[in-house]
Amino acid sequence: MTTIPIQVRRSPPILKPDQTRVLLRPFFPGNLERSRGIISRIMQIPEYRVGGLLEEVTAELSRRHELIERTFLERFGQVRSLLPSDADPSERRKMLIGSYFVNEYSLESAALFNPSIVQDPDQRGLPAGALRFILSLRATGEGHVSSITFRSGVLYADLRIEVAPPCGFLTEPRQVKMPLYEKPLFERKLAELGLTSAFTRQVMDRLGESFPWEALSASLEAELGRQLLTRGPKGHSTHRSGKTVLPADRGNPAACRICQARRHERAQCPVGSGVNRASSREGDHIELRIVGKDTKCISADRAACYRCQQLIAA
Repeated sequence: MTTIPIQVRRSPPILKPDQTRVLLRPFFPGNLERSRGIISRIMQIPEYRVGGLLEEVTAELSRRHELIERTFLERFGQVRSLLPSDADPSERRKMLIGSYFVNEYSLESAALFNPSIVQDPDQRGLPAGALRFILSLRATGEGHVSSITFRSGVLYADLRIEVAPPCGFLTEPRQVKMPLYEKPLFERKLAELGLTSAFTRQVMDRLGESFPWEALSASLEAELGRQLLTRGPKGHSTHRSGKTVLPADRGNPAACRICQARRHERAQCPVGSGVNRASSREGDHIELRIVGKDTKCISADRAACYRCQQLIAA
């Protein structure tokens, strides 16, 4: 067997993780009551002090993050529902509230590995024989959460490799919804994922050959509402009043964070003889409490979302 020797030369560039590269991510301080308490204290700050406090935070974070004020406003929008319904904070106070609900995450603090290289579509401005490339890497940060990061570089005709220093600012990709979805392709993807069912067929039957995201969302909501009224959640019983409750051996956690439904049903006890019902309104949420007689009580701190039936811990 003939062997051909191959000369391998180690190139100078070394890719090392950089713990100072940080990403701003949403921060949630444990539970809704604590979050409301934080917002309540910020709302009590006099307006003349809000500007100075915001400038301190902005000055610190803007050295590591671009468009920091836009990020604060976006985060405020995500926690806006925790404010009192009659609250009307100023623009600066909105940004200050948003700043309390973000945290910095070092996405390369643990490791940087698994490089993959492809040719850059933009090859302009290079000397003869040179090739510009894009390098993707897997970064592992705090909590061993993996991210994909990118570098760019140039391979020269004399086999020199240059890797450009990474950008000092990190941003998360923004999800852009398609303006229109094609129904045949959407149904094919549902089948590939094993999600074809009577429920998904009912949802898809309401849609045209192409449809926007809003139409899909409305069809989902309509079908969930129809099933709740006719059958109730799978495995649950439906009382003659039309309200759905869980059987005694299943829990029913509070406050749905999947579909952000405005109305929730809380089952304290399964329906039995002598059912007493009392409803209470708190802000935009309506809770239905069901108390059974001579029945084993579930937890009073558990509830089920009427819209998507998710059983999620509070």
